[in-house]
Amino acid sequence: MDEKQRKAKRLVIILFLSCLCAALVCFDIFACIVVFERGKVPVNERVVMVSKIIVMTGIFFLVLAFGHLLPILFSHKKHKKEE
Repeated sequence: MDEKQRKAKRLVIILFLSCLCAALVCFDIFACIVVFERGKVPVNERVVMVSKIIVMTGIFFLVLAFGHLLPILFSHKKHKKEE
């Protein structure tokens, strides 16, 4: 395998794993907010808005990982077999 291809594959794997970790961190922060705010009868609108932003950021990282980076990994393997 060419050195450039190996570096590119390593970079894509690192980006994929970092996107997954970022999504998990976002969902963990959301879970902490839910646990701490549970039981308070009137929920503050700011808390709801921040929770939505955190969850949407996590979903963005998941879409980036599975929609963009994972197909690159599979196409790299397919391209390698064709040569």
